[in-house]
Amino acid sequence: MKYRCTQALTELSPNARKYVLINKMDKLTESEKIQYFTELKDNYETADNNNNLKTVIFQTSIWDISLYKAWANIISDLIPKVDKIKDILKKFNSACWADEVTLLDKNTLLKILAVNDKDIDDNERFEKITEIIKKLKNTCKSESESFKEIYIKTINNTIYVDEFGNSTYIIVAFKNEKSSLELVKINIKVCKNSLKELFYNE
Repeated sequence: MKYRCTQALTELSPNARKYVLINKMDKLTESEKIQYFTELKDNYETADNNNNLKTVIFQTSIWDISLYKAWANIISDLIPKVDKIKDILKKFNSACWADEVTLLDKNTLLKILAVNDKDIDDNERFEKITEIIKKLKNTCKSESESFKEIYIKTINNTIYVDEFGNSTYIIVAFKNEKSSLELVKINIKVCKNSLKELFYNE
């Protein structure tokens, strides 16, 4: 039955992907993780390659950020016209002299896409900013208020969060002296229009 379902899936949707989350990996030692994950990965890939089905596998645990990263990767893979959206965000990033621009799903606060011009050391930055947004949303909810934008300025960085349509937030991080909040806001409007044209004019 499993073989027939997989075969039907690849026939009807040749570019289909299967996502597998191997959870509770924190229960294993480091050496056990490598062995266990390698065995499962080989088994899945061998079975699915025979049916021309691409399989993407993640190691996850409920105790760290691995689940967040796995779901964020899955969401990013499912976005239509993702390459064209990335091109628009790259132009936006350059126009703002920004270090990084990120789109978050408004409901789940999962990262949809991120574009940057340099390597950033903090691998947990998306999770940190989503925690800030969660706390602010909860505070606003308890006070029957809502927020539309967040502006955070530190010694090293400036971070601006804004609503970007009905279902997304945009986060812009910058520290270049050539950039400014006004410049970022202007380019957000331009970026919105570019994305509307992408989806409605094609």
